[in-house]
Amino acid sequence: MFHPLPPNLGPGIYLGAVERATSFITDDLWYGIYAATNPETFVRADGAFIPFADDFDVSNVTTLVEGVGEIGDVKVIDLQSPISFLIGRQVVKVGRSSGLTTGTVMAYALEYNDEKGICFFTDFLVVGEKHETFDLEGDSGSLIILTGQAGEKPRPIGIIWVELPTEGG
Repeated sequence: MFHPLPPNLGPGIYLGAVERATSFITDDLWYGIYAATNPETFVRADGAFIPFADDFDVSNVTTLVEGVGEIGDVKVIDLQSPISFLIGRQVVKVGRSSGLTTGTVMAYALEYNDEKGICFFTDFLVVGEKHETFDLEGDSGSLIILTGQAGEKPRPIGIIWVELPTEGG
């Protein structure tokens, strides 16, 4: 697997071998429900799987994002928190096409499942700094990172994804 870095961050990096991921996978149970109404429906999957040796020790890994630095654990989004805990917060990402960009979370969407009484955060609206674009075509899969406050490490909150009209969206 080769990860092309934006030109301002230097040459690309060889990350090792990956296993092929299929475009569609069968739907799985999430919190006791399926994503679609029919459990035999195929759902879109976007990702790669990187195999590690059996003796690989994850405790020796420091999670570092070029241009951002060391990052913390994934930010758990609590629906009971005041809206200001997320709206208006600064985020960063490093994209293949746009490089390092910063932006502000302006809105978020969620879906509520009456049957199970659970909510899913589905989308964030991020406006780039100085009202410029936060991401460009080719940035899909880039990690969106909530900047740290009061000395805390920046924490991942999502990834860039776009469904084009030609893909049924």
